Amino acid sequence: MKKISKNFIYSVFIITLLTITYEIFSISKFRYSLSKGELGIATNSNTYVYASRNPEEFIISQEAASKSKIFTVTMDFVKHSVLVAIALLFLDSNLQRMMLKLAEKRVTLVKSGFRDLKKPEINFVCLLYSFYLITIFVVGLLTAKSYAIEKILKCFGFFVAFYLLLAPVLVFITYILLSKFHKKFIIACFIAYAIKVLPDILIQDKVDYTKMTKMDINEFPENIQEVLIKYDLQDRVYKEIFPGKEINAALIGYGDGKRMEIYGNYDEFDQEQLYSVFLHEVGHAKENSLLRKTIIYFIVLVLEMLVFLFLYDRVSSKFSNQDISYFTAFLVLAFIYRVLLRQWLFSIYKLGSQISEINSDLFAKQYGYDEYLANTLYDIGIQSSDYLFPTVIYNSLRSGHPSLYSRIEYLNG
Repeated sequence: MKKISKNFIYSVFIITLLTITYEIFSISKFRYSLSKGELGIATNSNTYVYASRNPEEFIISQEAASKSKIFTVTMDFVKHSVLVAIALLFLDSNLQRMMLKLAEKRVTLVKSGFRDLKKPEINFVCLLYSFYLITIFVVGLLTAKSYAIEKILKCFGFFVAFYLLLAPVLVFITYILLSKFHKKFIIACFIAYAIKVLPDILIQDKVDYTKMTKMDINEFPENIQEVLIKYDLQDRVYKEIFPGKEINAALIGYGDGKRMEIYGNYDEFDQEQLYSVFLHEVGHAKENSLLRKTIIYFIVLVLEMLVFLFLYDRVSSKFSNQDISYFTAFLVLAFIYRVLLRQWLFSIYKLGSQISEINSDLFAKQYGYDEYLANTLYDIGIQSSDYLFPTVIYNSLRSGHPSLYSRIEYLNG
């Protein structure tokens, strides 16, 4: 079991790093094409048709987008490489012994062991968690657009407090609870989390009548009115009293609490493009997107709980030895899962969200607004300098939205 578990974990590490590496390669290749004045996309794609209308605008936008994207993805690679190295401090026997030798020294405020826990393994866990915090802190600094000294000092103060005091205390508390309740404690943690997030899902926000006012659907074309009536939204459309600069529409809530909200001065916006976005949001109502995503999220959450129970029941004992207890092995394996493996499990939820977006786009297509919506999506991407072409696998790890490129191609497919 230990060998199988190690091989599985190593395989996920390799696949993750290869996925990020391929994303960097893909962006670099695209940037090279742009540098030569080429569009860098398939000539038989609909996005190419849009880009050809104003190639200079496309190149300027995507040069800025790809520059930002390649930096972000490179930092992602650096972060994951360091996290893999941290995980290897436990998974590799030689590195583990080296760390335990270091942990025998006075590296935290812990002076002795606690019950069955030895001092070195307590320090070992604290060191691993602290290395993780340092990694997140440094990557955050490198990717920050601005630096606030006060915030940096607060983060540094938190890290010192965590390393010296909070981490050991959390280890002790977790040890006591797991020793007393065993698997019940893990299940209770997931139930508590579910109870915490349920109110955010079930309790729906009411309309803020200080900012929004109800619209008469007669302001819309007849075909849009028919759609609103069909999906019980005829009395649930609101617009801003004082329109902002950004034009958008959004479906809020679900069931009896669902409503449409329009933001910005839509009279100054291309009406057909606005209606295409509007129909996309109605598509979410038809699909019951929020409810579906909620169900998928809780299914994934149950799967995650089963992963933790499996680690506790079957795997942790295989990684324990004379220096590492069953409990410490579980804590570290749970940490490795959380920072490196979890993203693959939750890609199920993100892929579900992406499919929901595509289905809502296709709903607008059913009413003949595919060209308008595709144009709108393209314009949004170019004007905001969004990177249009993330690879499918990388995007499934990082986003609940499909790439703008894939949405445009689906609409015109």
